[in-house]
Amino acid sequence: MTTVDRTLVDVVGSDISQEVRNGADADAVGRGETTRRRLLRRSSEAAARVALRLERAVAAQEGS
Repeated sequence: MTTVDRTLVDVVGSDISQEVRNGADADAVGRGETTRRRLLRRSSEAAARVALRLERAVAAQEGS
């Protein structure tokens, strides 16, 4: 079984739009399945491209 955080990292690494990435992140945090902090921690462990996308998704949520 995989974690929500790991699934979001996989989604963020795929070729989907930033808008969909942002929504997936916001939905998971909104449902209490993860936190912004855990996602940012995961971003530090990911490839540079994935980390940047994940950080953008978290930043978009913080701005909303």
